[in-house]
Amino acid sequence: MATMTLLEIVQSVLSSMSSDEVNDINDTIESTQVALIAKEAYLNLMAQSEWPHLFKDGVLSALGDVSRPNYMQLPSNVYRIEEIKYEVTELGDTNRTFKTIEYQDPSTFIENLDTNKSGDSDVTTVTTDNSTVMFIKNDLFPTYWTSFDNDLIVFDSYNVAEDTTLQSSKTKCLFYELPIWVNTNTSIPDMDQRFFPSYLAEVKRIAHQELRQQLSPIAEEQARRGKATLRQQARRTESVDTRAKYGRSTV
Repeated sequence: MATMTLLEIVQSVLSSMSSDEVNDINDTIESTQVALIAKEAYLNLMAQSEWPHLFKDGVLSALGDVSRPNYMQLPSNVYRIEEIKYEVTELGDTNRTFKTIEYQDPSTFIENLDTNKSGDSDVTTVTTDNSTVMFIKNDLFPTYWTSFDNDLIVFDSYNVAEDTTLQSSKTKCLFYELPIWVNTNTSIPDMDQRFFPSYLAEVKRIAHQELRQQLSPIAEEQARRGKATLRQQARRTESVDTRAKYGRSTV
């Protein structure tokens, strides 16, 4: 099956329920309800695995805040970070070099920073939003990162000889994007076209249950087979990397 627009999905589901034909997803109360079911089914499907089409590369956002020179921000569309790199090119070096920055859980991160001496000239005291002080090295490129709020990324050091704050242009990230739903007639749910039969069967199954309070044997069987296929696909796409993962919830 090729991809389908949202209108085509709604029309197919309504036809399976012997409902009135529509030319717009908002033509009738029922068509609007089916469009909502299609959205919920899509988001549920995307939450079942880390799908390859949502895997992207990008950069972190710079805050440019000299009072928090070791802070950067996670882009709003990111679900899970797989890797962060930061440029560690020395002054005068013509070859740009990037280093993978390792993740630390917040407790370990703070514990390690507490070993720095706040009175040393190579240490900058930074205060978090919760008034906790961190003793950050100011003459080293970052080595570790963490987050206290699933939004701001905090690094253990920065090199003031290079920049007064960490720079977006010096980051490289690999991450999973949050799935985006566009509720228009012509929008096409963002997924591999191989998943559309299973997805459509699931939308039909839910619509028959919720809107007709009845089961559709055909849709039930197609959805059952589709879920088995999707579970197999999920196992093929799941990462075998044992490094710590970090990210926002999709809920």
